[in-house]
Amino acid sequence: MKARPRTSVLKGLRGVATVVALVAGASFAAAAPASASDVSAAVDCGNIPGGGWSYYATTLDSTPVRVGPYEACSRSRTAAAGSRIRVNCYLYNDYGNLWYKVEESKFVYSSHFSSSVKNQVGVC
Repeated sequence: MKARPRTSVLKGLRGVATVVALVAGASFAAAAPASASDVSAAVDCGNIPGGGWSYYATTLDSTPVRVGPYEACSRSRTAAAGSRIRVNCYLYNDYGNLWYKVEESKFVYSSHFSSSVKNQVGVC
């Protein structure tokens, strides 16, 4: 049996590597991502934090529940210290202050709850 020259072996290996890369690329191309309609049929979009999940948080003190995420917004009611309020999601207002959107689409400033509440709900 005749020995092949070293350059011939390297060219053969390069050719095999090219074929493998092309086949792998074709496999990835064949597995295209699902369309938006396919994905929406497979997930329950109502069960996402801030869009269906709620967390009941206990107020730390007397808590004003406001109609918007600013201190200047009207007070809808005041929850007593130790009240349980359903929190739906959180947001930062234009001043960078953290507020929680609570039941009935009202807002409570973050300092009225434990700091761990943010970890329990999603962004509004």
